Amino acid sequence: MAESDWKTLEDGFAEAVELKGEERQAYLADFEASHPALIAQLRQMLSADETRSDEITHSIRDALAGVSFSDIDMSEGNAIGPWTISRKLGSGGMGAVYLVERSGEFEQLAAIKVMNSQFLVEHAVRRFEAERQILARLRHPYIATLIDGGATDRGLPFLVMEYVEGEPIDAWCEARNSNVADRLRLFRKVCAAVEFAHRNLVIHRDLKPANILVDDEGNPKLLDFGIAKLLDEEATSNPRQTAAQERVLTLEYASPEQIRGEPVTTSSDVYSLGLILCRLLTGKLPYGDIPDNPREFETVILEREPATPSQIVDTAGLRKDLRGDLDNITLKCLQKDPERRYASVQAIREDIERHLKNEPVLARGVSWGYLTGKFIRRNRWALAAASAGLSAAIGLSIWYTISLAKERDEARFAAAQAREVSTFLETLFESASPATSQGETITAIDLLRSGEERIGELSDQPRLQGELTATIARSYNYLGDFEKAAAVLDGWIAKLKAETGDPGDLLTDALLARSRVKVVGEYDATIDAAKEAIERIEKSSGTEDPRLIDPLLGLGSISMSSERFEESLGYLERAAALDEASGGPDWERTLDINHNLANTLDYLGEYDRSEALYRENIAISENKRGRLHPDTIIMHADLALMLVRGANYEEAYKLFSEAAARAREAWPEGHPYIVAFSREEALSKLDVGLFDEARRAGEQTIAAAKQLDDPSGTQLGLALRYQGRILVQAGAFDEAEAVLDEALRVAASLPDTDGRNYPALFTAYANQDYAQLENLRGDYLAAEARAKMVFEYPGFETNRKTAVWPEYSISLSGQGRFDEAEEAFAGTLKTQEEDRGADSPLLVPLLTAYARHLLNSGKADDALAMATRAYELGEAALPKDNWQTALAETELAYAQTKLEQEEEAKAHAAHALSILQPILPVTDPRVLRVGALLVDD
Repeated sequence: MAESDWKTLEDGFAEAVELKGEERQAYLADFEASHPALIAQLRQMLSADETRSDEITHSIRDALAGVSFSDIDMSEGNAIGPWTISRKLGSGGMGAVYLVERSGEFEQLAAIKVMNSQFLVEHAVRRFEAERQILARLRHPYIATLIDGGATDRGLPFLVMEYVEGEPIDAWCEARNSNVADRLRLFRKVCAAVEFAHRNLVIHRDLKPANILVDDEGNPKLLDFGIAKLLDEEATSNPRQTAAQERVLTLEYASPEQIRGEPVTTSSDVYSLGLILCRLLTGKLPYGDIPDNPREFETVILEREPATPSQIVDTAGLRKDLRGDLDNITLKCLQKDPERRYASVQAIREDIERHLKNEPVLARGVSWGYLTGKFIRRNRWALAAASAGLSAAIGLSIWYTISLAKERDEARFAAAQAREVSTFLETLFESASPATSQGETITAIDLLRSGEERIGELSDQPRLQGELTATIARSYNYLGDFEKAAAVLDGWIAKLKAETGDPGDLLTDALLARSRVKVVGEYDATIDAAKEAIERIEKSSGTEDPRLIDPLLGLGSISMSSERFEESLGYLERAAALDEASGGPDWERTLDINHNLANTLDYLGEYDRSEALYRENIAISENKRGRLHPDTIIMHADLALMLVRGANYEEAYKLFSEAAARAREAWPEGHPYIVAFSREEALSKLDVGLFDEARRAGEQTIAAAKQLDDPSGTQLGLALRYQGRILVQAGAFDEAEAVLDEALRVAASLPDTDGRNYPALFTAYANQDYAQLENLRGDYLAAEARAKMVFEYPGFETNRKTAVWPEYSISLSGQGRFDEAEEAFAGTLKTQEEDRGADSPLLVPLLTAYARHLLNSGKADDALAMATRAYELGEAALPKDNWQTALAETELAYAQTKLEQEEEAKAHAAHALSILQPILPVTDPRVLRVGALLVDD
């Protein structure tokens, strides 16, 4: 059967399987009229689909009378599907687990779980099949991945999962004599995995150390969702049935509600995590001696109060470490009443993080002595180790004391101002006293808000009032609350403008401060403030005043963000000249100017000058600011972006990974920069061919973006678009379509600000990726329509439209419109060669598609030349055995086959297949296409 016929059948089945009754019959009639030779196969596929879901259950039920588990030979060397048994790993309540391996085109180790015959009743089979569905949707670095599934020749269902070579979490910690902090950090990773499952509406229900294996690198893997329960299934729709179902659990780690046979919620996993935490900290469970009789043990769980970890251990030093926070965290998990436990696993993880940082935890009553003790321990080396906002608030007193002391002889009211600052800070920190806080934890944000409210009390000291306002705005900015920083300054500017008389330098200083605050999607106010500041400075002191540097820098940065690169270059070069003329006394500002210049030069194609600035700036920033300074981290990411544009994917991937890791270390959870760097890291994994890792990273980025306080929605829109592109390239076409559809919905709700039509812009981005998806599916008409949607967006810059021209060209060739396609391909190649250079490895995908078009249009010699150029470019510049080079090698093999160079074609096809097959689905058209060359006629 021809490849096109398979594609027609696949598309027809996908459409018909969703229809029922008369609608399906009508569709089949239309299909038969269009494809009479294929209708029989389509009907067979639909018939098989209708019987498949019951097939396992029926075959099992029919075989029960004469088949037992012992009849199935599970000895070493026997096969289950494509998997060969190596040895038995263990047994569980529902089945046995074996180590298996798959050989052939590529080798792989895995763990296979086969259901016991005594559980072959309909509801158990449904539950086993549910495990397969649950695992398929749970992709997380700390959850074992589902690889395959099916049934043995005797009808026994099996699952094939990632093989985790590790030890149970408690044994792993004991073998390494891990300290309390390391055990808590490991436990925190387990919480992250369970938290992810809960967000996907899945309860594990059998959490225990044996189901949490830890590898040599110290990463846990959560196993065995065999008795997991989907929140949106029977537990919510049929309480009577849920209550009546049989209990499948591990008694030692079961919650009271599981023992009582009550409906199970996420709170049951919280309880089990409390038991695991106690086990990790003490090596024991909190109920003392465990009765051998299961009924007596159930009574213990239901009635006996658990001991605290500090009561269980024998060592005085360890008892001291556990007493207090860890006792309270554990007991809060182990409350008999689910309503009194932590509301979520996230809350447990966050309390563990607070304890590790010596911050107050939520699992205990907060006294003033407790808060004070935490504050002192947290800041025992230096107050600067506190959070950014709190450090800024404390730093106010130090900065003003020093500054005012220096100016005492020069400023007439310096002493009075110092007293004002002292009174201000005293009042500010008074809010943290127990009389005021009433037991509530006071955060850096709380202090900033309190300070903001009290600034009005300094109305008789307007300059001091302005400086404090600017400092508080900077603190909000450091904490990632850009909207609040802007609001603080906007209020101060409005007040100054409303006052009678000329506010003079006060207003100029306020405008300069406002020009440094950029709210994503709302740049107009920043631009207006910068331009007004420039106008006021030039009017009062001329065009060479160094104060012009900051607003020029701000305008250059915003112009670059808005992709007005020539305009950006003008602002930045003027700022650089003024900075150099002033002697560059502020090295941080010099770095900022050069960093923005490097970005702009990068976009303008001046790569050598740009890269030199990037690397010089990174070295200086690392030395003077440190590895975790925000600007140091951003510089790593920006250099990585430039390297991507030069197809230096491997170094770019390392830099993005480093930036993302540092961001997670430097910023609080939920900061938008963490999401941004994680998004770029995910896409860089795709570039180097780590498709599965890219998919998982993209999923995590979307989840993080949805948790952001981002009213504009731009972070979510970007995360969805990146994930759509990843899924398209990874061959997950249905998932890609769902993500891109969501991206289009988000795009429609974006704000239309700063002269940028964000809804249309993000829609164009999504349609660009959609065009590629439709081309890979073989729906060339749909791809053409998507590409034209991109062309129709007037604000989509020329270089962006250039990116979709290859997909447009492919869609024309796929429809057999070869003359139009030839014109489109030739024009696109000419444009990209002018923009990137004739030897740029970024041309590889375009040259590959062009070669396929030439072959399909009967120009085999030209196709060979084009494919050879693509392949050689990829081999020379892309990472070794890169997937893009493999796609070029596929077209080279096809051209060689057409020209009867059979031996060379087979060698290239086999090599390309060895690269593509491990990272793409077996049904992916790119795998099928190269595989077809290796099938003997």
